[in-house]
Amino acid sequence: MLAPFAFHLNDTWSVILLMAPNAGLPPASFPFLPALLMAALVNLLCRPSIHQSIEITLLFLLFYFTPPLLSVGTYFVAFHAWRHLFRLSALRDQLTPLQPLDRWIHSLLRLLLLSIPLTLASLAFLRWIPPFLASSFPKGQNWVGPYLVLLAVLTLPHAILVGWVDKMAKKRQI
Repeated sequence: MLAPFAFHLNDTWSVILLMAPNAGLPPASFPFLPALLMAALVNLLCRPSIHQSIEITLLFLLFYFTPPLLSVGTYFVAFHAWRHLFRLSALRDQLTPLQPLDRWIHSLLRLLLLSIPLTLASLAFLRWIPPFLASSFPKGQNWVGPYLVLLAVLTLPHAILVGWVDKMAKKRQI
């Protein structure tokens, strides 16, 4: 998440101010681009492959050419979520990258089918957050910041669930 700061510091800081209005002035822009490049280099050194290189290049282009909120949202929908789906498919059906494409497609479709009820419930819930927040704040006060804070809070259960899945996968391997 360094990319929005590295490529669009002022726009990103505007979003930060929606969540934390007393955050003050934006930090110096200097450390973000070198830190981003270092993170990308470490990532490529740890997992060298053409796929990883393509993904990092696409992410750099996405974050460079789009505003922060759009790029972060697109990242989570187009990269992060799909990475989890592939990972869960691999764990659930014990797939390897060398398996035929039709096995991966079949596994992903089953996983997507099983996730439909929770996805619909989540979408219904998300649909009601903006009106609730808008009615909870005085006229003219921005509810986008608290909405983003709420989404950030949801990362804790997400991290716990991912950790639990990893733990269960390791137990199965032993």
